[in-house]
Amino acid sequence: MTNTKPMLVLALSMLAAFATTPVIADEVDDFILDLKNPDGDIQIRAAEALGDMGDDRAVNPLIEALADVNVNTREATAKALGKIGDPRAVNPLIDTLQNEQWGLWEVQEAAAEALGEIGDTKAVDPLIEALDNEDPLIRKNAAKALGQIGDQRAVDPLIDKLGDGYYGTRAESALALGKIGDTRAVEPLIIVLQGGDGQLQKNVAAVPRWSAAWALGWIGDKRAVDPLIDALDDDNYGVRAGAAYALGEISDPRAIEPLSHLATGDNSEVVREEASKALQKFGVLATTGEVRHLIEILNDENSPDQVWVAEKLGEIGDLNAVDPLINVLDNGDRVVRSVAAKSLGKIGDPRAVDPLVESLNDENLVVRASAAWALGEIADTRAIGPLIQALGDNDVEWVRSEVAAALGEIGEPAVDPLIEVLIVDDWKVRVGAAEALGKISDLRAVDPLVDALNDENSEVRSAACGALGEIGDTKAVDPLIAALNDEVAGNRKMAAEALGEIGDSRSVDPLIQVIKYESWWTPRAAAANALGRIGDPRAADPLIEALEDGDWKIRAAAAAALGEVGDPRAISPLIGSLNDDYEGVQKAATESLKKLGATEEME
Repeated sequence: MTNTKPMLVLALSMLAAFATTPVIADEVDDFILDLKNPDGDIQIRAAEALGDMGDDRAVNPLIEALADVNVNTREATAKALGKIGDPRAVNPLIDTLQNEQWGLWEVQEAAAEALGEIGDTKAVDPLIEALDNEDPLIRKNAAKALGQIGDQRAVDPLIDKLGDGYYGTRAESALALGKIGDTRAVEPLIIVLQGGDGQLQKNVAAVPRWSAAWALGWIGDKRAVDPLIDALDDDNYGVRAGAAYALGEISDPRAIEPLSHLATGDNSEVVREEASKALQKFGVLATTGEVRHLIEILNDENSPDQVWVAEKLGEIGDLNAVDPLINVLDNGDRVVRSVAAKSLGKIGDPRAVDPLVESLNDENLVVRASAAWALGEIADTRAIGPLIQALGDNDVEWVRSEVAAALGEIGEPAVDPLIEVLIVDDWKVRVGAAEALGKISDLRAVDPLVDALNDENSEVRSAACGALGEIGDTKAVDPLIAALNDEVAGNRKMAAEALGEIGDSRSVDPLIQVIKYESWWTPRAAAANALGRIGDPRAADPLIEALEDGDWKIRAAAAAALGEVGDPRAISPLIGSLNDDYEGVQKAATESLKKLGATEEME
């Protein structure tokens, strides 16, 4: 006999992964039945799937499963009830927390976590009691849950737990006090921040200290400012980062100067980033002195912080950084060159145009792409010619796309030069020019792009289809209809998509013919999508017929399109598609039925 268990478990896992999509009633019922399956693995997968689905019909069956003999099933069930968040589960979860029948801590931990997610204040007293449980993870989860509920009855018990013997409980208690926001916690949290909790301060035991810093930031009491400023010099980078974050939240001007030093001088990128974010909350990006200090670091070829500094100077946008950033475009480190190019684009100073044009010939493709992006941001017309040349210099498609996008950013001044190169010998230039003209969407490009539909190179024809779709001019409809017969399936797909974007009713019958007679699935699916976008009622019957197609991808595309067409005759066939063998078809049918207002018929 074939062992079906592995296949069944796999199927359950896949369905749980798709739980964010609409599900039909039968799936929920099937999973509820699986909670009683004697196989523990199937029970667990079913509980997980029901939790992800969030359907309240599963609440009572899951509550019953809290008494299952399998500890892993009980744990998964408790977590599922937390995800669903139905208050009916509160009392059973409290009972599990207090009286777990086999006394297994995994289940009690999950119950505490679930009670926090549900957030019902009935759970406050039982969770406070659980703060004294002998199991450290139960204490930790209880502290976290109390923070999620936010009831002030928990403040004093949580303050007591700042001295717990387990660092995780101390950390979660600190964070919970920050979420509750009661000022009674300020002084005790300052003691933890300063290392006065009587516990080891190295390695993981530093976690309660930076948790205390974050909590003080959330509470926002100015008594914490001086201790937090002192913590900016702490040996642990997590504590320094937490203190910087908290000072940004409190926004006391006393913190500006110490944060400024930290933003440029700390040896941890995480800390520098938090300090910079904190300064932004004050409305302070950088002082002249800080920019000068950053430039000094950038000029030091041996500095390990060159990349970070080059990026930061772009964010600050100070014009004094332009020449130093130009200088490092010749740096031996390709990452520094790439980041410097992007920062010059962010600053937008035209002095960078000529150096960036030179970087279009850099030996490294990432640098070339970054230079192209930057030239698009600056949008100086001097870059048009070099960018057009760069379309042919790059054999890597995504670099060419970046160059084309840059030309698109420059816009109208680039139109005529791009039209001129639609007929040059280099097909890569022709592709890039078509892409750029589509991004600019100037009507002058329509006729040249229509001519490009007959280009000898298939990629040029494809790019022309895409560009005409972006421009959306109806002059392109008949040529695009003709392109539905292109010898390359990918181009026929692009033509169908373009016709859908233009939305002209002349396309309807030709697109219907594609669905019926095309041999490749990609143009057929694109035609169905296009008919949905056009929304012409003539498409309803052919799309309904396509719900019976042998290819599930066509069925899914047709189901989705029928929701856009809006013909009520599609309701009954779409209901039938809810039983399709493929979930993609089920999902598309469900969404279309909602658009057609047929939710009652779905039940």
